[in-house]
Amino acid sequence: MKTYRSKFGLPDPPEGTFLKLKFMEGIKYYLLWEDCPDNENIVAGWFTSKAKALEFSREKGWKTY
Repeated sequence: MKTYRSKFGLPDPPEGTFLKLKFMEGIKYYLLWEDCPDNENIVAGWFTSKAKALEFSREKGWKTY
C-alpha cells in the first residue's frame, strides 16, 4: 500500500521515526508525522481500525504512539 505522502511524490519518514496515531470522524485512523520537515504531515490515513494502522506502521519500520 502506498502512503498518502508518496502519492504526492514526497518521501516517507525514515525507519524508526515516531508517528502519532490519530482518529478523525470521516477519515478514521491516520498516521501523523509531527516533526515533518515539509509540513505535509499526514503519512497515511483512512485505516478502518486502530490495529490496521499499527500493523502498517510496523511493516514500514515506524514507531507509533
